[in-house]
Amino acid sequence: GEKVDVVEHTLEILRDCPHADIHIGTDSQNIADFTSYSVVIAYRFGGRGVHYITHSSRVPKINDRWTRLWKETELSCETALYLRERGIEVSTIDLDYNIDPTKKSNK
Repeated sequence: GEKVDVVEHTLEILRDCPHADIHIGTDSQNIADFTSYSVVIAYRFGGRGVHYITHSSRVPKINDRWTRLWKETELSCETALYLRERGIEVSTIDLDYNIDPTKKSNK
């Protein structure tokens, strides 16, 4: 629940653990009349665990699954670019797409 400056927080983590991997992902969910997006930055410390921070936002409901998933991609990429422009490299951007035809994110 504590608010942090994402750049300062990330630089502090990298000072303490320079080999931490940074992963970014976004997920969304439709609730009532809005779509909620949550962007996560996860700091992986090898076999020693993970620390993460999140940012959530709401927009008017997006019923089209493709549009909603594409916005997830945009938010993750924007976050990675924001960090990169400040000298922070991101290890992985996780996208919620699936090649399995039985999964909703495949459609």
